[in-house]
Amino acid sequence: MKPTIPDFSAALARLPAPANYYLGQMAEVRDLPNNVLLFVRHAFSAQEERHDSEHHRFVLMVSLHGPGEVCLNECLLHLGEGEAVLVFPYQLHHYLNPRAERRWLFLTFEQAAAEPLLPLRNRTVRLTPAAFATLRKILDAYLAALAVPDDPRRRQCLVLNLAVLVQELLLAAAATSAPAARHEALPPPPTARLLVVDRLNRLIHSQMEQRWTQATLARELRISASHLRALIRQALGVSLGRYLMQVRLHRAAGLLAEGRLTVAETAAACGFGSVFAFSRAFKRETGTPPSRLRRDGRGAAPPLR
Repeated sequence: MKPTIPDFSAALARLPAPANYYLGQMAEVRDLPNNVLLFVRHAFSAQEERHDSEHHRFVLMVSLHGPGEVCLNECLLHLGEGEAVLVFPYQLHHYLNPRAERRWLFLTFEQAAAEPLLPLRNRTVRLTPAAFATLRKILDAYLAALAVPDDPRRRQCLVLNLAVLVQELLLAAAATSAPAARHEALPPPPTARLLVVDRLNRLIHSQMEQRWTQATLARELRISASHLRALIRQALGVSLGRYLMQVRLHRAAGLLAEGRLTVAETAAACGFGSVFAFSRAFKRETGTPPSRLRRDGRGAAPPLR
């Protein structure tokens, strides 16, 4: 049955495109979502995906119109209308058929305590009418905070209210996703293209330390290298080589932020032939050497382009 989704058109029309995709409304209260940013996407391109790859932030995607598939590391998820998915920090995400017409609302934020949100990891959840009502309040609070830049005290109250509402939405979604509470509609049957992308993701992530080439990946998947390259370009909007590099670098960023492995061990764990090759690629993509991310940890994580 098609979900009933409230009409957010008027509020979305007032929602501006962010000037900075890493800077939102700052509540600065411990254990509450902070640096909250909202924006809407109607279609995706390679350029826009760079904005969304803020690997140290949470990214909540809500499909208001137009279903689609999202790759989250090794998982391939179908996001139907009225459903949401939460991307965790350091999770690489790509959209299949990125140029298809959609209207998805993005809510990105930072949060120190990830444990309450773990039920949302690598799964979609259908938002309830109450959750959509909270989402509407979030939109109103966000727009109200943008409208009072010259009144710091009132703005801080609005931003604090925004953070509380975001937490309310996330906890409600996490409760809905619990096994006993889930009543999910079956996703559409996978196409041949989806199956290949799914197998590719699982292969790369299960053997990240391998120095995969396009030829060896194609052999493992039992298709030609040219067919694989064309399929990934069509499905994800990026080249196979670019996709493989992004997968490796996002995994590396997560390992470096944890601080348990050295830079050399991280390079080996992510399939780079040498520390030099890894450091050069990482700095080229982020503008920051991997040693700095390992030293500074999550708070100073640079965005991957």
